[in-house]
Parts: sequence; structure tokens; C-alpha cells
Amino acid sequence: IESATGFQQRDDTLGRAYRKIKKKWLLHLALLMHDLGKALTPIGEWPRHIAHETRGLAAVEAVCARWRVPQEHRELAVLACRFHTTVHRGLELRATTLLELYASCDAFRRPARFKELLEACECDARGRLGRGRGLRSFDDRLRLRRGFRLRLRL
Repeated sequence: IESATGFQQRDDTLGRAYRKIKKKWLLHLALLMHDLGKALTPIGEWPRHIAHETRGLAAVEAVCARWRVPQEHRELAVLACRFHTTVHRGLELRATTLLELYASCDAFRRPARFKELLEACECDARGRLGRGRGLRSFDDRLRLRRGFRLRLRL
């Protein structure tokens, strides 16, 4: 894990964002497991990984069960696997889709976990080569958080 998180020493936007995150191990597990569904993509569909979010859910659950991962960690890993591509498209989502996302993530009862999901998705997007700066996904995350806050006020 330490070698995969060498950016924590960096003095750029990603390094500063990483140092602000409080539950780093929770986030690490979600990041390590969010794309497990790509390993289950049939060879004929490569290099695309269509529906890898849903394909990976059983794999995430199996790994968590095998290693007796605490429930809080398992839940975030499952959410990251299932919804990371939806979060990455945050600026494109309709209001009804946003509400479905919030409801599916139980964001109204557990806003802290929803925030952790958004942090995991931001780290996923920032970790891609050539996408660390000027990242659109950061705007996606901000839209999802603002929409969520507005919904809580209603």
C-alpha cells in the first residue's frame, strides 16, 4: 500500500487532498477493489469493460468475506465498485438519477459514508495518467455534494 500511495509526500493538489482524508485505510480498500469487475470482463469485450461495476460486486463481496473485512470497509468498497462510474458522470446526471444515487448509497441517513465514496471516486479519477490536473471529475464530485446538501435542506 505504501508504494501505491507515494503521492502522499507530494506537494501538489493530490498530495494535499490525500493528507486531508481521515480514514485512509477505508479509502485504500475501496480504491483497491473498485475495478475488480474489469478482471471479469470476457476477453472478447476487451479493451472495453462494459458493466464492470456490476460484474465486480460479487468479487468484492467474496474478497471481503474471505478476509473478514469489517462491515464499514466492505460497504464502502461495494459502493465504490457499484457507483464510481456514475459519480464520474456527475455533471451529466439528471435530477432523478441523482436522487436514485443518493437513495442507493443511503446518503440521507449516512452522509459521511457518501462523502467517503466521493473522495474515493475523486482519487480514482486523479490517479489516472494525465488526468491529475484540470480534472472534470472534481467538478462532478462538487455537483453531487452540492445537490446532496440542497436535498437535505428540503
